[in-house]
Amino acid sequence: MKLKSIFSLTLLALTLMVWGQPGAVTKKILSPAGQSKASGEKLTYLERIQANPRKDRYAFALKGNALGWITHEYGLGLEYKMNPQWTVEGGVASFGTAPHIPYMKRLFGIESLVGFHSNQPLQILVNAQAKVFLQNAAFQNGFYLGLYGQYKPYREEIGYYTADQQLIAFDTYRRHADLGLMTGWQTRAAETVLLDFYTGLAFRSTQRQGVKEILIATPNGGYINGLELLPKESANSPVLLAGARIGWLFKK
Repeated sequence: MKLKSIFSLTLLALTLMVWGQPGAVTKKILSPAGQSKASGEKLTYLERIQANPRKDRYAFALKGNALGWITHEYGLGLEYKMNPQWTVEGGVASFGTAPHIPYMKRLFGIESLVGFHSNQPLQILVNAQAKVFLQNAAFQNGFYLGLYGQYKPYREEIGYYTADQQLIAFDTYRRHADLGLMTGWQTRAAETVLLDFYTGLAFRSTQRQGVKEILIATPNGGYINGLELLPKESANSPVLLAGARIGWLFKK
């Protein structure tokens, strides 16, 4: 009986000792996804910068546009974060090689002249943008407004051969200059992967000069197919902007 009483008292004392200890406080941290984490778990980089956007170390985004040949925009560009809310972006694209010629002719409304001399030099498209981010810092989940500008040339040397095989060539061209406003949304798919979706409206100025096919009399009384240069033309029109880009982020 005495042994039983001693055991009971010992059990009671251990119980009181445990209850008397300060309660273990579990610190909760709210992640951007709304899920709480225990203090022992480490936040991801994206969770840390969402809590403090100015701590983002990435300042450059190398951006690609796989569908640039459809949206008629640059294929490779660079976006630089000047401060947490402002960025500038520039891009280029080259064309003029054989696989692009049929597409570019359709794009610019230039008819293929069969049987004539043709030469398309390498040509460069240039794109420039400036953005201000209204919701979150740049390169994070948020909307932006921006200025948009682009210069897109097309040039082709077209000519014909006279009866004595002399080449008569003309320089034809079509140039598009766009200036407008855009709005978009950027999101981080991963720590170093950026997605950029945008739309907008631009004012386009077009200048062009082409040729037309004619018949030219030869000294022997026959005719050959020749070309005649058309007057220069210009036009202005609105154009809708839309597209998506993917970027790879780099630190300062």
